[in-house]
Amino acid sequence: MANKLVSKNMPTDNRNLRNTLISNFEIIQPYLDWLDSLNMELDSKLAAQDEATVKRLTEQSQVLTARINRIITY
Repeated sequence: MANKLVSKNMPTDNRNLRNTLISNFEIIQPYLDWLDSLNMELDSKLAAQDEATVKRLTEQSQVLTARINRIITY
C-alpha cells in the first residue's frame, strides 16, 4: 500500500482532524469500491451456479420419478 493512513498523532484541533479523516477515507475508498465490485461478481457467479444446481436436481428428480413410476406400474 503506497499511502499510509494517519493513526498515531492525530491532530487535536477540529479542522486538522477533519482533514486527516477525509484523507484517510480517500485512501480507503478505492479499496472499498474494489471489494464491492468483487462481492457483486462473486454474487453473480454463485447465482449462476445455484441456477445450474437447481436445474440439475430438477432433471435428476424427473428421471428418478419416471423410473419409480415404471417400477410401480410394471
